[in-house]
Amino acid sequence: MLQHVTAHHLSRLACLYVRQSTLQQVFENTESTARQYALRERALALGWAEERIVVIDQDLGHSAASTADRLGFQQLVARVVLGQVGLVVGLEVSRLARDGSRLASSAGNLCAYPLAGRHSAVVIRA
Repeated sequence: MLQHVTAHHLSRLACLYVRQSTLQQVFENTESTARQYALRERALALGWAEERIVVIDQDLGHSAASTADRLGFQQLVARVVLGQVGLVVGLEVSRLARDGSRLASSAGNLCAYPLAGRHSAVVIRA
């Protein structure tokens, strides 16, 4: 288990954020989408119960250039701000926002950790 994950984190949700920038990528890069959904296993391995893992995939086909049309991202930020989330998992932190800072500036108190390869986890500081 990631040493920074505590019982307090595990009592909150783990959110798996799945996104591709364009509809063409969604249809042509199915392996990337499958790899993103498979990150659910990483949350399980870190100790989250199946029922505490939320998949947020409404932003498939939406660029990270703007958060205005990304309802999934808005949902993720709202859950983090409300203190409902202990972990955010994604293929790359850039899946959250192009500059990697929009979630941090929206939610504060985040700490990013590499899991394996390009996989990333953001643990919400307690």
